Amino acid sequence: LFLNGIDLADDKDTFESAVNSLEKRLGVRPVVLFAPVHLPGSPSGSHLLNVLDTSMCTALECSLLESNADSKAAGEIAAWAKQLRDQQIESLAAVDDEMMEAFVEFEGEVPQVLIESALKRAVSAGLLMPLVAGSAKTGIGIDVLQETVSALIPDDSDDLLREAGIKPVDGVSFSSHASFLGYAFAQRKDDNRNLLEVRILEGTLKAEQSLKAVSRTHQVEAFTPGQILAHGIRGKLVPCQEAGPGDLVLVPAPPSLGKLDRCGLVLSDLKRPLEEVGVDAPPGKSNSRWEHCMFALDLSGMERRESDKLLGALEVLLLEDDGLQLVSNADTGERQLFCLGTLHLELVRERLAEDFGILKLPLMKPKVLYHAVPRGGTSTATGLHEPEGKTKIRKGIVHKHTKKADAWARIELAPGNHGTGIEIEAGEGLTVSSQISQALKRGVKEGLRIAGPGGVPVTDVHVRLLAAEAQGDEAAQTAAEHAAQKAAEALHLAIMEPMVDLKVDVPGEVVEDVMNDLKEHRRGEVWGKHPGEGDAQVIEAEVPFREIGDFTTTLQKLTNSKGFLSYQMHGYREVEERLVKDILATSSNSDGAKGNHGQRTR
Repeated sequence: LFLNGIDLADDKDTFESAVNSLEKRLGVRPVVLFAPVHLPGSPSGSHLLNVLDTSMCTALECSLLESNADSKAAGEIAAWAKQLRDQQIESLAAVDDEMMEAFVEFEGEVPQVLIESALKRAVSAGLLMPLVAGSAKTGIGIDVLQETVSALIPDDSDDLLREAGIKPVDGVSFSSHASFLGYAFAQRKDDNRNLLEVRILEGTLKAEQSLKAVSRTHQVEAFTPGQILAHGIRGKLVPCQEAGPGDLVLVPAPPSLGKLDRCGLVLSDLKRPLEEVGVDAPPGKSNSRWEHCMFALDLSGMERRESDKLLGALEVLLLEDDGLQLVSNADTGERQLFCLGTLHLELVRERLAEDFGILKLPLMKPKVLYHAVPRGGTSTATGLHEPEGKTKIRKGIVHKHTKKADAWARIELAPGNHGTGIEIEAGEGLTVSSQISQALKRGVKEGLRIAGPGGVPVTDVHVRLLAAEAQGDEAAQTAAEHAAQKAAEALHLAIMEPMVDLKVDVPGEVVEDVMNDLKEHRRGEVWGKHPGEGDAQVIEAEVPFREIGDFTTTLQKLTNSKGFLSYQMHGYREVEERLVKDILATSSNSDGAKGNHGQRTR
């Protein structure tokens, strides 16, 4: 994991709050390798703390396995470093037997070399999730993130190429001097351009270079991309001259490529020899590592004894089935069951009935989380904190009085880049203590969390704190909340809904009926179809997640219970204006915002 944004906030409390949020979202606490550290007199986000050796480093000094002995942490920072290191060791001991033995033998003071070995074993096995803090804007943490990936995560290039069904005749050396070879693993639209996200495996890629694209489902096609793009500051796509092994770039797709197949696409130099290979998959498993379905467990109508029995049975299946996951979603309050598709779900139902005597797996439509983004323009607003005064009752009517405002905050709100979330910076005119500054930032984030239409969160924004006065943290936070909500209300906001890439396996005779249902009743965009097993056809489509809820039932009716589906989440799309009102009326964001925080304050 890369925790971005320490150039905006590098204090301990904000970082630990972010890690806690990740733990709630992921269901497992990340193991911190590098944390932000604030040094007096230094710009925010200029130093990192290496938890392994408790040293501090700048962007040019940071290294995962090479100690920076000249800059050891001291005082409060040293105490925090020890706390993070102890958490690191405890997490490793919980999943690694050798670390547990070392933990007992050395009474908790485990040598660094043993921690490094345990980290490699645990991360390679997928038992732990390492975290590096940093800033994409300033560049700190980027190099050490790449080092962490290289040192701890086993290379999967052979698996990627095997999944695409292609093998280079001369092998893969990962050298920059070899002929170009890359793997396209995803696809995105940007300014009406069809772009491939490409990981370069070896060789050098340059603009205007003649390439070929091929996979087991895509015939060899020669093309010449006019430019290569890379991620710049705040996620903006910028042209680059060339890229080498390990780099991630975006390349304009071949003209005839529609929807990228989930097995990916191999790109290579036009003259490089490639051969097709067979793709073996374990029985019952999909060749695609990304295919899945998500369902929400509905335990509301079950007695405690029944729900405990069901959850216990699922825990047993989770240990035996790598394709099955049960996750508690803090944002929706749901228990979500992930599986490899509806066929896999039927196998789970059978196991529950045969092995545990559970005849019903209660499922319901998952809640859909929407958000709003600004569509141009900027706005400024001032928020106040007005303490409540005395309450008087006259002739049966309650009269509430407020005192004079004891805090105010003025902010500027502008659109940010796609995927940047909420970026906050202090303006030149802001003259408050760091404690009040942090309270203002918390208030802005809390205010934007329910500032959109219907109470949906507002994101992908850049916030500038212009000025403020406050005597206390709570008053400052409330004033910033009000300012953020007023500023958001003045902008034109677009509602964004989550999308899924859908794969539907149906009998050939009903393929048109299923495609029509996706296009006419589910606002889907059908990318195409290709032959499946026997006379089956596999339909590929992009559909709003909202429309998936009852599709399983419809699919069984259309296919006489012979159809199966799987999908993966695939970004967000703007909701059509005519549908916004109906969608917001059933928005789980809106319900949650009103239920937990009351009406929005202006």
